[in-house]
Amino acid sequence: MVPIDNFRTRLEGDIADGRARQQAARRPWVTGADPRTRLLLALVLGSLVMAVAVAGWTVATTQTDRNSATARAAVERMVGVVNATPDKGHVDVAQAQDVPWDRAVLIAPLADGTAMNKALGFNWYQPGDISTREPEAQFVVFVQGQTVVAEALLPRGTFRFDSYVQAFTRDHAVFSVVRSEGDTILQP
Repeated sequence: MVPIDNFRTRLEGDIADGRARQQAARRPWVTGADPRTRLLLALVLGSLVMAVAVAGWTVATTQTDRNSATARAAVERMVGVVNATPDKGHVDVAQAQDVPWDRAVLIAPLADGTAMNKALGFNWYQPGDISTREPEAQFVVFVQGQTVVAEALLPRGTFRFDSYVQAFTRDHAVFSVVRSEGDTILQP
C-alpha cells in the first residue's frame, strides 16, 4: 500500500509539471523553446532594436546641434563681428554668418517646441524642446526655406537684438550697434 503522503507529493509534482508545460507552450521564448525558435526571436528583436536606434540617430542628426563646434563657431563669429563694430556703427548679420539663410527668427526664452514651430511657421522642433532656460538670453534661429540651418544662443553679456525685433530677412539684416550701460543692442 502506498502511503498517502507519497501519493500527494507525486500528484502535486505532476500538477506543477503540467503548469510549467502549459506556461512554456504559451511563451515559447522561455525555456523549453527549441534553439531555432530562440535564435529567430533574438534576430527579430535585435533587428527591431537596430531599426529604432538608426531612426533615432537619423532624427538627431537632421536637427541642428546648438553645442556643435560649427554652431559655437557661428555664434563666436557673430559676436566677434558685433564686438568689432563701434558704437553707433552698423553690422550686417548676413555677413557674420557662414551658412546660407533667408530669414532669422528670434524665439522667446523658455519657449517650448510647439511655440518655436509656430514662430518658424513650420514644424522643426519636438514639443519637449526648449529654446533656452536662461530668461535673459535670446535664441536666434536662421532658416533657409523650411530648414533650420543655424541656431545662436545669445546669453546676456554678448549682445542682443532690440526687444521689438521678432524676425528679419537676409536682405534686411543691417543693424545699428548701440552700447549702453554695459549692454550691446542691435537696432534696425
